Amino acid sequence: MPFEDFGAFVWMAWFPLGVAAASQLIFGGFGRATGIHTIYWFYTLPAAIAAVSLNVGWKRLAVIGKDGISGRPYFDFTDRELKFLIASLLILLLSFGPAALTGAFLYLNRDSLGMGSLVVGWVSTIALLIVGVAASVRLAFIFPAIAVDRLGNLSGVKEVWQQTSGSGWRLFGIWMVVGLPFQILLQITVRPYRHNTDIVSAVMIGAITLAVTFIQSAATTGAIALAYREIAGPPANPSSS
Repeated sequence: MPFEDFGAFVWMAWFPLGVAAASQLIFGGFGRATGIHTIYWFYTLPAAIAAVSLNVGWKRLAVIGKDGISGRPYFDFTDRELKFLIASLLILLLSFGPAALTGAFLYLNRDSLGMGSLVVGWVSTIALLIVGVAASVRLAFIFPAIAVDRLGNLSGVKEVWQQTSGSGWRLFGIWMVVGLPFQILLQITVRPYRHNTDIVSAVMIGAITLAVTFIQSAATTGAIALAYREIAGPPANPSSS
């Protein structure tokens, strides 16, 4: 992973981390103080938008090198970042939406459905979830492709799908080895504060979440981008920002 350029990652990360910290503190603290816990999730929106610039820049650094971020501001939101954000939401919706809807339907109607219907329904939900994971893995190269301006239309999606052929287990393994341990660590470390309503707990959850997510993002994003570079190669004439 391009950790010899980790300083550049830190430089690109300070703004989205600051936005995430502020929104986590504001919405998380307000939700805990008022008891309206659903408002806590609103912090994800500004944090996610701010993180797009970081992810695009880090992928450009991994695939192209320092020339890929030469002259790039610490926060940049152009058509490239907008395309990245839309692709993220679409892949999340298409990959996990069917399983989420099926699971929600079964949960809401669990008292009126028979045992046989529930069993078939939950098996179907698990099958949809597995298909969703497989699809998201096969589409993992869409994000570095967007970051280096190689995905201009739907034909580019087909090319990305072909590039990941035979590499699905490798990409899934990257997530399992690099990403999953951080998620487990996050759940363990925030658990003591999750059911508290004081502001200190909100701050602790925010700080721990940001720290773990920061390192996880650097590791997983860098690993996937380098795998993309190995298979697709660096762009011939990359733009510098």
